[in-house]
Amino acid sequence: MPFSLFRFVGLFVVGCSSVVAQTKTCPKLDSKIVDSKFKPGQVWTYHSRPGESASTVTILQVDRMEKIGVVIHVRVDGLRMQNPRHELVPSIEHMPFTRDAILLSVIDVQRTVAALPTLEGYDQWRADCGGAYTISVADAVSVAEKTFNAP
Repeated sequence: MPFSLFRFVGLFVVGCSSVVAQTKTCPKLDSKIVDSKFKPGQVWTYHSRPGESASTVTILQVDRMEKIGVVIHVRVDGLRMQNPRHELVPSIEHMPFTRDAILLSVIDVQRTVAALPTLEGYDQWRADCGGAYTISVADAVSVAEKTFNAP
């Protein structure tokens, strides 16, 4: 089973904010909307971190969220992250980004896949009233790695 950084971070957030989550109403979400540029199954090259030039972003789903706008859910593969045991973590299964953040990150569509990876972490993201990254994919991957490896 691939490592799920989102699951690790999500469990930490849930554990720290369970009282808040019970009284909070999540923003309205229109799920699986059609976007003119980003379609589920597209595999994009992007401005990656140094040493990860083969890394790609796969579009998993496109939603529209109240106050945020279009949210692009992606999987990031080809990473060279390390976990606290210094083991290679090659992918992050679910990362939600604003459309603008994805526009600034992606370069070209490499291919389109018919069979999408599972949207691991999406249900937890919704249950936690999750938001979306407004920074580049490369910067978000770096933040995720630092968060995961923090003492």
